[in-house]
Amino acid sequence: MGIIRQQAFRSSLGIIAGTLAGAVNTIVVLPAAFALFPEGWGLLKVLVAYATLFAQFCSFGSSAIFVRFSPKWPHYTRQLNAFALLLPTLALLALGALFALAGNHLLAQFNPADAQLLQQRWVLLFMLSASLTYTLALSGFLGAVLKTALYQILNELVLKLLYLALALAYLLKWIDFEALVFLYAASYALVLLLLLLYSLAGGLRLASPLQLPHKGEVLRFGLYAILDRGASILVSNLDIIMISLFLSLNEVASYTLAFYIGSVVLIPQKSLQMIAHGVVARAIEENNRPQIEAVYIKSSLNQFILGSLLFLGIWINVREIFALLPSQFSGGEWVVLFIGLSKIFYLLSGVNAGMIVFSQYYRANFILNVLLVLLTIATNAWLIPRYGLTGAALATALSFLLYNAAKTIYVWKVFQVQPFRRPLLLSMLLFILFSIGGYFLELPIPPLWSIVLKGTVITACYALLLHRMGISEDLSAMAQSLRKRVFPGRG
Repeated sequence: MGIIRQQAFRSSLGIIAGTLAGAVNTIVVLPAAFALFPEGWGLLKVLVAYATLFAQFCSFGSSAIFVRFSPKWPHYTRQLNAFALLLPTLALLALGALFALAGNHLLAQFNPADAQLLQQRWVLLFMLSASLTYTLALSGFLGAVLKTALYQILNELVLKLLYLALALAYLLKWIDFEALVFLYAASYALVLLLLLLYSLAGGLRLASPLQLPHKGEVLRFGLYAILDRGASILVSNLDIIMISLFLSLNEVASYTLAFYIGSVVLIPQKSLQMIAHGVVARAIEENNRPQIEAVYIKSSLNQFILGSLLFLGIWINVREIFALLPSQFSGGEWVVLFIGLSKIFYLLSGVNAGMIVFSQYYRANFILNVLLVLLTIATNAWLIPRYGLTGAALATALSFLLYNAAKTIYVWKVFQVQPFRRPLLLSMLLFILFSIGGYFLELPIPPLWSIVLKGTVITACYALLLHRMGISEDLSAMAQSLRKRVFPGRG
């Protein structure tokens, strides 16, 4: 757990800074920049949503291949690296051929009201898809060598700062919309280049993939792991795509704002999950069941505590937050609730997806993820026409609840371990009580002051109570380490 704590601390700083930049951009700058052209904001989100879907499949499980087989075949590292990068390259060639032959025709099948915005943009869509595909692949290499901090900084901070700069330039009319779209896609390519340079400095070397033993085993694993860490990512982008199909790009912009507010809850998972998966893969390879159990239980508890703190601060102030936003983006309270709960369900599952995908049971992970995607499509198709944006968020929450319950039950069955011990259950009870009480507490002061006062006092009381009860040793140690860094002169 020391490695996890160290890497998580380093990456958390970048993630927190990136979240602040993303919050300023999503809540302040973008609503102002696209107040008269919300479908433009929706177009940016839809392009990334499609690119993320393509990247998840084109990566061909390369991220999981790095993490699973690097500890297993240390003498064939270079051959494995080449093979893991060859698979997405072949997939991208096929995708590029499809776009070149029928890209405009496929994009023309979009919602008729918004098809014109998407037409003639297949080159940018392919550029985004390729950047995200290789970024996903290289994140697996860095996870295998336990060097994930810079990846998190590039992905969570640099990208968000670039997006903020571009949005400000567009708001100030320094660039037009066409330049914004192109530079937005180029920012992902820039991050990929920096990640590649870092990976090379971190030991990424290639040799002939034909020399890799058991290529068939790696290929089969890649097929089953094609949705290894992408289930939540796919679901988060499927609802955006389906909103654009059933409603409009205008509605995508409103949903994006509320979705971002609710998904801030996932910050702890971003800093812990990648490095924890690397540790789990090694523990499984060494058949170190005590370490597997410890990582699972602690990851679930720590992710939930940190995520619940963030959700609590958001939910008790949700009315005040939307009171400060432009009127055309208001009315997303229930979207925030359901999206936040869906992320809480995900945090509670800890690293059980990694336990499945890096073990002999990896085929089950593929089946569970396919069922999640199908469930998400079905619930969105059912709920969006009936309840609009709230229906999309409710569909996501229901899908994640059932999916994570199924994963937890499966891991309990095959590994004989589950995370719901007394500390976690007690934390969940306190979280529910504080959330309900804080939501119904209304202060007769301006919204901004109410956010600061309620958010500070209630979340501080919740955190202090958890600390006094000694719920998590790891978080107490991280808090102590942070205190020493901030106040080095105090013991």
